[in-house]
Amino acid sequence: MFEHLLINGMLLAQLEATNCLPQYPTTVSGETICIESNQTDLDCADIGKSIIVIEVEGLESDPHKLDGDKDGVACENYGISDTEPNTKTESK
Repeated sequence: MFEHLLINGMLLAQLEATNCLPQYPTTVSGETICIESNQTDLDCADIGKSIIVIEVEGLESDPHKLDGDKDGVACENYGISDTEPNTKTESK
């Protein structure tokens, strides 16, 4: 059904063929990433980047529970730059 869905220039079928989870297709800066479906006990420190979480019909939307606030972006503490954790705090 979704074999023609484009995710950052890749067909969903291509992601599935490479054993990548289609729920985590890109970083927030647009870099295509591959979180393999056989990875277990994965957390944000293992990834080191902020990533986009998408819903794919028939699949669990966030199998690694990386998007705690369920806003569609996981590992926000790594910021937009994807280079280091975001440690900024807001002042009131």
